[in-house]
Amino acid sequence: PISHLATSSTWTNEGANLQLLDAAGRKVADWSGLSNGSLNTTLPVLRSGVYQLVVTDGAERRITRLVVR
Repeated sequence: PISHLATSSTWTNEGANLQLLDAAGRKVADWSGLSNGSLNTTLPVLRSGVYQLVVTDGAERRITRLVVR
């Protein structure tokens, strides 16, 4: 099972916001004010399914699909 999340990106100094959403669009976890371009954190217990990691950085928004088996 997935228990940790590590990301790397070129986030602005304004700070990025990340949301982990389940297949129904419900927020599972969120992180805000990230400005150093990386995140290494422990995830909540995730059931099998499809999730979306949504990164919002100023006007830019990126979505990554995460499948948990």
